[in-house]
Amino acid sequence: MRMQLHSKFCFFLTLLAFSAGSAGAAFIGPYDPTSFVLTNMNSDGFAEFRPNGSLVLTGGNNGSGTPGTTNFLVAAAGTGLVTFNFSYSSLDAVLAEVVGYMVGSSFNLLADRDGTAGPVSFAVTAGQTFGFRLTTEDNTGEPGILTVSNFAAPAGSGVPEPSTAMLMAAGLATAAYWRQNRKGSANRQSSGR
Repeated sequence: MRMQLHSKFCFFLTLLAFSAGSAGAAFIGPYDPTSFVLTNMNSDGFAEFRPNGSLVLTGGNNGSGTPGTTNFLVAAAGTGLVTFNFSYSSLDAVLAEVVGYMVGSSFNLLADRDGTAGPVSFAVTAGQTFGFRLTTEDNTGEPGILTVSNFAAPAGSGVPEPSTAMLMAAGLATAAYWRQNRKGSANRQSSGR
């Protein structure tokens, strides 16, 4: 009975180690807030990460009366699909503020008017830059605001995160200990002890 319990425990630890951290869900791991680069060109946009795992990106509104751009970009950790839900709001005139996503140097329009929302998915390759862009025609009125939720992106190679690697090592060490004790017990029984 005791060996069955050890066996099940080792199996559980190994399963847990291999299932943890397989995808970049939300803005964590290779997509945590520090991995992104915020760039403003004649703009004063900013990014805010919320406790619920969403990103709120606010475009420029510096009062200059001239166009500006806010980019929030990151390099893909792996090859695969980037998926997220978005909602866009702006109290400015239609087309005065425009929001979209970038893949490499290509801009893909998401919204140009208040109240636009929906799901998005697109493919990236490892190392390719992608992210979000807000543009303003005049930096006056009200800024555009993009909210990104349910973000997921390819996690990259099969190299586990440090916590996953430690959990896997603990499982393997437990399995090795159990196996060694089983061999020792068999040797003691065969020698008549």
